[in-house]
Amino acid sequence: MVNLRSFLVSQGVDLTAWTLTSAEGISADGRTIVGTGVNPAGNQEAWLATIPEPSTVAFSASGVGALLWFYRRSRRA
Repeated sequence: MVNLRSFLVSQGVDLTAWTLTSAEGISADGRTIVGTGVNPAGNQEAWLATIPEPSTVAFSASGVGALLWFYRRSRRA
């Protein structure tokens, strides 16, 4: 069991000024969570969070790393 707010923040979700009041459902693959909360304006609102697949995040990070490597290499030449 994990703290939902902490988990979502660690995945890059900006929850500034949000209060999560409940999580109502989760998809079979565990990547989509729905619930209710209080938004920054103070209104009750439904929310949906989709967590990216770990392989997608790793692939994106490796792509950015490769681009930086090529950029630095071309600047030296």
